[in-house]
Amino acid sequence: MSGLIGMNPGTVYTQSDQTKGKCPATGTTYVEETSGKIYRLCIVTATANMSNGMVVTIDGSSGMAQLAAGPPAETAAQMLGVLQATVTCTLSMLGWVQVYGPCTVLASASCLPNVILGPSATAGQVDDALTTLSAYIDGLHLTATTGVTGLTAAILNYPRFANTAF
Repeated sequence: MSGLIGMNPGTVYTQSDQTKGKCPATGTTYVEETSGKIYRLCIVTATANMSNGMVVTIDGSSGMAQLAAGPPAETAAQMLGVLQATVTCTLSMLGWVQVYGPCTVLASASCLPNVILGPSATAGQVDDALTTLSAYIDGLHLTATTGVTGLTAAILNYPRFANTAF
């Protein structure tokens, strides 16, 4: 869906807001017409404090959880995205997750642009130090080198785990 009236990436909602009709339904997709960025409204399904730029996994019901620290299994298959939030999201809150277009993402220190990325040793972040025989992230590329750990310019193209075994 494009052109949602009042849609604002970064806005965080409660389930009460949704019940009262103050936000779209969970799973709603929004295309920002001027930039081409694509977002999906997801609900936090795991106990964690999630902030702007964190990488999240997205399940089939538009539930989101922080990307787990460390290498994923070779069979990992979740969709991924980057949370866009002006405040911290906690369990049962709803937030917009960007899945396409330019963004900023939390990355470990000294990550290089245009290299294969995987989960960092810190949940919700990416890193360019991959472990062999694990899945990696396809569809998320940094466009700048990370100085210290923090938000780094990136491009999203429907990120997901890919298998190294092929």
